Amino acid sequence: MQQDLPFVDFTEALTWFEIQSVVSTSSFTRFSRFPETTDSYIKRKQLISQNYVSVTDYVRINILSYPSKVDEQSGKLKVSQSAKELEFKPVFMLNEFPYAVEDGVFHYVVWSGKWISESDACVIVDENLDPVEWEYVICENPPDRRTVPEVQ
Repeated sequence: MQQDLPFVDFTEALTWFEIQSVVSTSSFTRFSRFPETTDSYIKRKQLISQNYVSVTDYVRINILSYPSKVDEQSGKLKVSQSAKELEFKPVFMLNEFPYAVEDGVFHYVVWSGKWISESDACVIVDENLDPVEWEYVICENPPDRRTVPEVQ
């Protein structure tokens, strides 16, 4: 595995109860990805690097809908405005590169251009998943485990 990725080598798919334990004890190193998920991420990152200045620019442009422009030096796309100048609407979506979890468990992510509180994250999740039908846990990856650390 490439050393610049904040992934740990695959160990096992976690059950729902193990996930709850990982989050409640902040034992995030227990999260791993299936090898094919890591391989897909590496391939996607390579494709992104052909067209975008950075993965951060890709996420901000394609997921958070930041305006873009072509970087004069590289000829690649980058965000055209400072994040401080923009209004933010967090985006709730299935994680394209989820942690290894048992069947029937889903890994969603809330992308945001700025930090949001856990209570705000709960509101976003409840707006997207019926809290009567779905049970969830929320955690924020520590900085050393983020694939795109500049985006919250």
